[in-house]
Amino acid sequence: MRAFFATEGFSYAGELFVDGLDNLGAILSRPEALGESRALGQKLVNKLIPDYS
Repeated sequence: MRAFFATEGFSYAGELFVDGLDNLGAILSRPEALGESRALGQKLVNKLIPDYS
């Protein structure tokens, strides 16, 4: 994944892969993955908009 985005001119900020989330609402059965995705999203927003809280 990192190489693909590098060739497209994007900088690497992180990734999160979670198996078994193919159905709508499946994330609700994986609270740890939901927490990780929220944290990663917040990290991305903070990187793009430093004063955002």
